Amino acid sequence: MSEYQFVDELVKEYLVFRGFTSTLKHFDTDLKFEKEKGFRVDRVLEALNQYISIHDLNSLLDTWRHFENNIFSKLEPSKVTSVKKLESSLLKLYLINCLQNKQSEKVKEFFEKLTPELQGQNDWKDWFALPYIKEPQDNPQYSLYYSRHWQDTLMISLHNFLTICFQALPPPRLVDYQKTASRIRLLKEEQKNLKLKLAQVGGDEDPNLSAGNIKYFEAPPSQDIMDDFFLIAVEASRTETQLKSIKSFLKNFTSQKKSPTSQTVNRSRAAPTSLSVNKTPLKRVSPSLSKSQIVVQSPDAPSSTAPLVPPTVAEDAPQDWDTPDSSDKEVTSETVTSPSTPASRLLLLGQDEYHEHRSAVVSLKVSAAGVVASADVSGVVKVWNPGPSNQPTTKATFISASPVSCLTWIDDRRLVYGTQMGQVRMCDVEDKCLVLETACSSLAGQPISVLAASPVGGLFFACSASKSLIINTKENRNFSVETEIQEEALTGLTAAHYNHNGSLLVFASNRGDVGIYDIHRSEVLATWHGHDKGVVSLELTADETSVWSLGKEGQLLQSSLLRPGEKLWRGDLNASESYVGDFALSPDCEHVLYGAEGGVVVYRLGETEGKLIRVLGIRGETPITSVFWGAGDCGTILAAGMDGSVKISTLLNQ
Repeated sequence: MSEYQFVDELVKEYLVFRGFTSTLKHFDTDLKFEKEKGFRVDRVLEALNQYISIHDLNSLLDTWRHFENNIFSKLEPSKVTSVKKLESSLLKLYLINCLQNKQSEKVKEFFEKLTPELQGQNDWKDWFALPYIKEPQDNPQYSLYYSRHWQDTLMISLHNFLTICFQALPPPRLVDYQKTASRIRLLKEEQKNLKLKLAQVGGDEDPNLSAGNIKYFEAPPSQDIMDDFFLIAVEASRTETQLKSIKSFLKNFTSQKKSPTSQTVNRSRAAPTSLSVNKTPLKRVSPSLSKSQIVVQSPDAPSSTAPLVPPTVAEDAPQDWDTPDSSDKEVTSETVTSPSTPASRLLLLGQDEYHEHRSAVVSLKVSAAGVVASADVSGVVKVWNPGPSNQPTTKATFISASPVSCLTWIDDRRLVYGTQMGQVRMCDVEDKCLVLETACSSLAGQPISVLAASPVGGLFFACSASKSLIINTKENRNFSVETEIQEEALTGLTAAHYNHNGSLLVFASNRGDVGIYDIHRSEVLATWHGHDKGVVSLELTADETSVWSLGKEGQLLQSSLLRPGEKLWRGDLNASESYVGDFALSPDCEHVLYGAEGGVVVYRLGETEGKLIRVLGIRGETPITSVFWGAGDCGTILAAGMDGSVKISTLLNQ
């Protein structure tokens, strides 16, 4: 009964989502030793046969008693006789097996334990003499039970009986929800068909029926209650409508048809269409095409059979943008009309650049409010806003005497950064001041390799090469160490992420290992070897059931968190042997943004394992060190480079 295994996986996923790791362990233990074996009859019979073959009478009786109390007791009274017959046959099979294997002690044990129960049953009277009969297989009283035919028939009968019993059990609502959903879907289809039939029959009397207007039969929508907040809702609705109109306009613009007199555009890879984009911030970017390339068709003009090539990219063709050194940024796009290669749903809307850093950017993080914090190797931390309506503006600047190695946001106002000298400092963005810092000895004076903020409680995780701490930020005067983690697996980490409620920490190390740490129980739940070399970056999926990791060998790996160690997907990013950058998942987890040695590349994850389809490419002169992909239909892409610049691109997900 596969639906029960499916529900078991759902329960496990829910327990992981809620952070109930102790419950999950007990649940796994119960599943391992459950006697119903997931209501799979073949596994139940396999267990019974195993008990008989190893002469384990206690386990055999315990299993059968369990079925009697929990399953057979719910059957109709007429089935009780069948239960007794099957039990008697199963015990006789046990005895025959013991005699065949010359286990006389097991036969003696059997009668000592079950004589009080069996001596009153007529079909067992002759069996008490079995231990004293020589060559019982030749005795007509017992020869039948030695035959292979009888033993196979017993197993088939038991299989069929258990199948009927399992199917007769009333399923819990959690298991029955799929059938309920199917019934509702069928009822809706039947209702729709009946409405159409009614429309055909009464077509002469009612114009709505004649037109087959099904909505005519539906009840009118209820009137909303107007209160003092009604105008606020109307304004929000208007704003949403305007956003949808903009998106619709962009889609319609890219799907316009050219006139017959316009210049023919070759849709092959040899002749891509060019768009000229002004070198201005995001709000100012608007594609301008020459009249020889696009002619907007008037309503009276004849329709054209050749559609205009939209400024999109086929999913197997790269799209490149020139470096910011040129006077004009030129967007080069390709569209391949091969039926086997669908066009990309990603459309470039604009580009900008933040260039306040004078050295290589080592870390870039975005707060929940959309504020960016970036740090470079010179020890300069910049807090800035990328737009969307204005040019990137700096909100605050913090300078460290030693190079910064990593940073993270605690909340929308506070951020912490780690240095190469082993210090962790917390800054207030609004007051533009340093709030707290740790001593160098707190983390053994080694460079801070990982900082990860918990979503609850004002806690954050800090790790150096040999020491890992969970630090509390609630104290006003100094940091307080909440937990010092004494786990060898949590040393030499390169990346870490909390789950949504802060109960689990998923981490990766420079040894290529990936693991899960339980914050509440202070123990490592699981570790597995995912990469041949150290892990560069780590990201959780939106549902937090799996984790993506990128190794220094250029392998991108998806591992299951429900079944730790199970590899779900693996692919090669074709990274350079000398450099492997950062990566980020798209909000829909269908694309990967990779910071390569020569710029940023967007790949679409193929349906088959290991397949990566290049969709977009942004050329750059220096390697990319850190990337970010924001949420929304118009997602912001940030790419920080070794030259200190941060490229800002906006992509429309059509």
